[in-house]
Amino acid sequence: MSPELAAVVAATRPPLGVRSDEQAGKGRCERGQPTPPQEGHHGAEDRRRYPRPVDAKAILTSGAHAARLFQALRLSIAPAFTNVPWKRGLKAACASPTLRIVRTVALAATGLALLLAVGGAAASSSDSRGGATVSGGCPNGKRPATSVTKIQGIQLDLLRRSSFNNLNGRQVAGDLLSHRRLWCAALIDRLGTDALIKLRDLDENAWNADTLYVLSSRQDDRALARLARRWHADAITWVGGAAASRLLGDSSPARILEVWWD
Repeated sequence: MSPELAAVVAATRPPLGVRSDEQAGKGRCERGQPTPPQEGHHGAEDRRRYPRPVDAKAILTSGAHAARLFQALRLSIAPAFTNVPWKRGLKAACASPTLRIVRTVALAATGLALLLAVGGAAASSSDSRGGATVSGGCPNGKRPATSVTKIQGIQLDLLRRSSFNNLNGRQVAGDLLSHRRLWCAALIDRLGTDALIKLRDLDENAWNADTLYVLSSRQDDRALARLARRWHADAITWVGGAAASRLLGDSSPARILEVWWD
């Protein structure tokens, strides 16, 4: 028992010279004074006949003793609790600037994740209406390379040789190479009932095509459409969904930008 607790317990004992209630009752009997009867089945009536006086001083003294006892208990237990290693470590961690920085970074990361989630949902909605997409790739599952293959180079060379009316083939080919991340493949061709006009004019060293087909990488379709508007085309349209899959003979998601010159 700690010294503080022992002192309080000693203080709560009745001082010498003060008799207990039993001793006081014997004294009353010796002096011929009536002693209150013990409570039985008439306990309530007995209490009314022999009311016990209220000693305010004793109540206050007992309350003070109880308070001192509680204080001694707290003082004897608190050092053992506060000296627990994990509690000291917890207090030090909570007070350290590093924890505050980590908490701030965690809150910022949570907010950024919420913003990205909201932005992704908005971008997906825009894509369904013909807008830009946040992520994408080519039908082969890869992102566009920085360079072009030999076959793609031949198609761009045909585009350069196809200049007529408002179509400036060299400008279009240069713009496509400068924005390589926006597209997977591109060629200029002619479809429909007169598709073989190209065959007719090959002997004249001409590639008679009027429509540029650009397979989008779906990285930023809005930027690709803005780029196409610089080419003075007569019509710019998007082909997507089942129509694009049917034209490509592939079930992978795809979008095709058609640019037509008259």
